[in-house]
Amino acid sequence: MVVKHLSLIMSRAYSNHIEKQKNIADAAKRLFLKNGYTETGMDSVAAEAGVTKQTVYRYFQSKEALFEHIIREISDERMNYSFGRSGVLEELTRFGVYFISEHLKPEKLEFFRLMISESGKGSVFGKIFCQERQDVRKQPLTGYFRDRLGMDNCQMLADMYCSMLLSMRTRILMGGRDVPDDGQIADHAQLTAEIFINGLLSLKV
Repeated sequence: MVVKHLSLIMSRAYSNHIEKQKNIADAAKRLFLKNGYTETGMDSVAAEAGVTKQTVYRYFQSKEALFEHIIREISDERMNYSFGRSGVLEELTRFGVYFISEHLKPEKLEFFRLMISESGKGSVFGKIFCQERQDVRKQPLTGYFRDRLGMDNCQMLADMYCSMLLSMRTRILMGGRDVPDDGQIADHAQLTAEIFINGLLSLKV
């Protein structure tokens, strides 16, 4: 009975911890997008979250750690992708639709814009940007190239393919077009897969 009671207390304490951490992160997220990273201080995060500054530091040791937590949080689903057993064109197209769609989610676009706009104001953005460029969403693709297709230089090829896919995001970030619909994303993913596959085949000739 005592063990069960202690278990309930620990479970409740953990739930409270997670809830307070999320409250602080959500408050910081709003302020970062509204005011920018540089202009957002931990005092203002505490006020927005309705907690003390000491509480914020209890959960996040620095503003950089808080921002990195948010970036990880909005990318939590990135390990969920699995390749199937269909043909290469179909598999790469399907991955492309997933990859593009994830990167074009409004919140991710807003944070990517923030990282670009403030990248020259401090080293934190250079590091986080590099981490974002090494996004683990590429890992399933790297494994597919290596294990299913027996390719060398798998990481380089994955980087190249993902860069081709994200050319659609670049145009949006530059204000050259609106966010595409599902059909446009699918068309872009298929065309990219066709060009990429043909390029690989030409290298083997």
